[in-house]
Amino acid sequence: MQTQLGHIVTNYVPRVNIPTVLFNHRKLFMRFSYIVISSLDSYTNVSGMKDVVYGLSVIGCKVQERGTALQVEMSIQAVDFIIKTFTGFDEVWFFLEMPNIFRQPPSITSDRSLTDITDPFVMDTLSILPEWMRTSGCTIGFGDGAGLNYVSSDPSVIALMAI
Repeated sequence: MQTQLGHIVTNYVPRVNIPTVLFNHRKLFMRFSYIVISSLDSYTNVSGMKDVVYGLSVIGCKVQERGTALQVEMSIQAVDFIIKTFTGFDEVWFFLEMPNIFRQPPSITSDRSLTDITDPFVMDTLSILPEWMRTSGCTIGFGDGAGLNYVSSDPSVIALMAI
């Protein structure tokens, strides 16, 4: 069930993950300029994962540490890396322009649906998510685990994905 929260839309889709969405909608995601990876297999210090930084660099991706997250310039190699590397409990955020990230994004990776407004964890996340997306310039973010949470400031992107 999709939820409108200020200028953002959130949703949860069971039995879907980030690699599947990116694989099925590769052309749509290539319109973005930057990707920020804030969680990889539940590990939130992605910039500290030197093998990931090295792996992205070796395949020609331009990578920059942003706190504990990694900012990657959009490329087909970056999308392929995510498709092949993400195995669950990952988070990725997409930006049309250079991200204005001053703090980590709120976690949307969990076994909880972002649409469950009776859950205190979800309510805490939703209380800071709209402002974070607005100030960072994020267009869409995904967090998977037991299903897929996603959030977008552009409902047309959600409509194009039809997930």
